Amino acid sequence: MIARLEYKPDRWQRPARYFFAALATLLIGTLVQLIPPLPQTDLAHGISAADLVAFAAEMAALILFFAGVKAGTQAISEDGRGLSFLRGIAVPLATLITVAFAQRLLGSLLVVFLQSAGRTFFATVSIVAVVAAGTWLILAAYRHAHQLLEAFRYLAPRFRQTTAPSPHSHCPACGAFTESAMVFCGSCGSSLKAMECENCHALLQPAQRFCTQCGKPVGKY
Repeated sequence: MIARLEYKPDRWQRPARYFFAALATLLIGTLVQLIPPLPQTDLAHGISAADLVAFAAEMAALILFFAGVKAGTQAISEDGRGLSFLRGIAVPLATLITVAFAQRLLGSLLVVFLQSAGRTFFATVSIVAVVAAGTWLILAAYRHAHQLLEAFRYLAPRFRQTTAPSPHSHCPACGAFTESAMVFCGSCGSSLKAMECENCHALLQPAQRFCTQCGKPVGKY
């Protein structure tokens, strides 16, 4: 069965707190910037008190966002498929997002204080940090790519089953006439829905006794 992101207070409480704190920080920062004296208060080099508040709020929200993602990875169950892939790339992806936004925020604040050489150094460090975070994400995705492929392999037959019309107009067990909306045969009670092999998860047709993919007998493991 597919592992689900079920709500469990003991598991999701910490990530939820981090994310709500990040949103609250952004909201409070936006409201504080609206206080009349702050936009007109020039601190240095054209930077107002409102700009400083915005910088502090956004940086704090970024840190809380990263902490929430890191805590959230521990709440995701390992299923060997899509959830495991998500768990494997969540922290590298959050790192790339955090680094990208942090360098933009720092650049907007520090650029007025730095000379030409300082700006070049800051730009170089920012590029290296973004490239390093992006490389980490690519390597993490490569490392867990088999789990994503396993998720597609698991879901593809189910998608085809839900979109394709039913191939049966008669019960495969007794031959009685059936309608597409029927789940069980009205004559013999046999199931009309495709089942799943418990060994390899391949789809099985009604009344099939052996799996055509692994050869295991149906219902005997």
